[in-house]
Amino acid sequence: MKRSSWLEPALLLLIMALAAYLRLWRVAETPGWFSDEGTHLEIARHLLDGRIQYLSVTQSTLLFARLPLFEWLLAGVARLFGLGMGTLRSVTAVLGTLSVALLYAMLRDISKDRWLALTAALLLAVFPAAVIYSRFGFSYNLLVPLLLVALWGLYRYANGSQVGLVWAAGAIGLALITDLWAISLLPILVLVVVWHNWRDAWWGLLIAWLPLGVFTAVSLLTVPDAYLFDWQFTLSRVRLPLIAQLRNLTTNMVTLLSQSGWLAVGVVGIFAIKPARLQKLVWLFLLVPFVVIGRTAALYSLSFYYTIPLLPWLALSGAALVRHGTGRFTDASNGKTAFSPRRAQRTQSFLWRYFFSVPSASSAINFFRSATDAKGWSILLLAGLLVGGSSWLLARQVNGQVETAVDPFLIEANAAQETADFLNAHIQPEDLVIASPTLAWMINGRVADFQLAALASGNETPHIPTDLPAERQLFDADYQQARFVVIDQLWHNWAQFNVPGVAQIMAEVAQWPLVFESGNVQVYENQ
Repeated sequence: MKRSSWLEPALLLLIMALAAYLRLWRVAETPGWFSDEGTHLEIARHLLDGRIQYLSVTQSTLLFARLPLFEWLLAGVARLFGLGMGTLRSVTAVLGTLSVALLYAMLRDISKDRWLALTAALLLAVFPAAVIYSRFGFSYNLLVPLLLVALWGLYRYANGSQVGLVWAAGAIGLALITDLWAISLLPILVLVVVWHNWRDAWWGLLIAWLPLGVFTAVSLLTVPDAYLFDWQFTLSRVRLPLIAQLRNLTTNMVTLLSQSGWLAVGVVGIFAIKPARLQKLVWLFLLVPFVVIGRTAALYSLSFYYTIPLLPWLALSGAALVRHGTGRFTDASNGKTAFSPRRAQRTQSFLWRYFFSVPSASSAINFFRSATDAKGWSILLLAGLLVGGSSWLLARQVNGQVETAVDPFLIEANAAQETADFLNAHIQPEDLVIASPTLAWMINGRVADFQLAALASGNETPHIPTDLPAERQLFDADYQQARFVVIDQLWHNWAQFNVPGVAQIMAEVAQWPLVFESGNVQVYENQ
C-alpha cells in the first residue's frame, strides 16, 4: 500500500482523536458551570415533561432569546442519556469535534489540497477558544457545523451548482431556529445569490425561511400573544443610536485583536486564502455577523460566546497562512509578484514538508538549505508554537482545571451538585427557591432567578420586560415569599451591578440564617 493512500486518513484520525480528547475529557467537571447552560437545561427539563416553560415563565422561551432547535436536540439526547450537565456539554463537545471533520471535508473538496485541509482541521482542533467554548453547553456550538455547510454550499452554488444553494439555504434555515444570531446570515445569502443569479433569490430565501416560518405559524396558532410579545421585546433590545453602534464595533474589534494572538493571526491569514472565491466568502461570513452582532453586543469577556460560530474561519485562514503565506509574502519582499499562482503553487508548506514527508538524508539536507527565507521560518515557528503550545496547555487544563475569562461568574460543579442535593432534601414541591439558572434546573420545587425576583419587587431588569403579562407567570417570584435564596458568584460579580434591586435583595437576604455553604455558593433560609 502506498504511503499516500493511508497517510491522509491516518493523520485525520489522529487530529479527530486530539479534538475529541480536548473537548470531551472531564467535560462535566471543568470548566465551572455557566448560567446560560442552566437556562438550556431548565428549558429541556420542561420539554421532557411536555411543557414550554422557563423558571416561572410559560408559553414561549423566545423572551429569553431561546429558539427551539437546540433545545429539541438537547431534550432528545437527554431522553436517551438523562438530563445533566454532562449530557449538555457532551452534545456541544461532539458538535465541536464533528466541526473539525467538516472543516477538513469542506476544504478538501474546495481546494483539493489535502495539506491545507489537514492543517485547518489541526488548528481548529487545538484552537484554545474553540476547545474551551465547545466544553460549554452553548447553542452557538450548533451554529458552527451549520455555518460550515452554508459556506460550502454557497461556494458550490457560485461554481454553478444549484444543489449548493439548497444546502446553504437549508443550513441557514436550521440556524434561524437555533439562535437569533443566525439572522446575520441572511444578508450573506442574499448578496451571494443576487450577485450570481438574482432569479434564484426567491426560492433560496423560501428554503431559508421555511423552518422559522413553520415555527412561527405553529406559535401564532397556539400562543399568538406570547409569541408576538416576545418578538417585540427581543427586537427592542437591539435598537441603538448609530454612534453607539460604531462605538461598540470599534471596542469589539480593538479588544478582540489585542487580547488574542490567534484572532490577529487568523485575520491576517485571510489574505492568504485561495481560491479567491473562497477568500471572499470567508470575509463575508466573518465580517457580516461581526457587524450585525457586534454593533449592539459586546463580543468579549462574558459575551465572547457570540464569536463561537466565527472561529472555524480563523482556523482556515491560519492554515492558509501556513500553507501559502510564506510564498506570497516572500515574493512580495523580493519585489516579485506577491500573488502569483504559479509561484504560490511551487511554494510548499514548511510545516507539512518537515513533519509529514520522510525524505532521505540528502533530500533533508537540501530541504534545509533551500528553506532560508526568514519570513517563511517565522510563519513556521509561529504555527509550531501555536499548535504545540496550545495542545500542551489545553491537555494540562482538561486534566486539572480549565481556566477561562468568565471564571468569576461560574459555579464549581461539586458546589452546584451539593447545593442542589441540600435544597431537594429540605423543600416541598410548593416551596419557592430563588437561585441562579446555573443550578435552578436541578431544584425540585418552584424556582425563579434573581431577575424574576427583582421584577417581582417592581424593578426593571435587562432581560425581562416590566409589562410581562401576569398570566404568563406560573407563580409569584417575590423573594420575601421564598423558602431559600441561593447566592453565588454570578450574584456577586454581575447581578448586583447590572440588575436593579438585586443589591438590595442581597443585603436583606444576608440577614437571614446561612444554612448551607459549598465552595462559592451560599444558601440562606427565610425563617
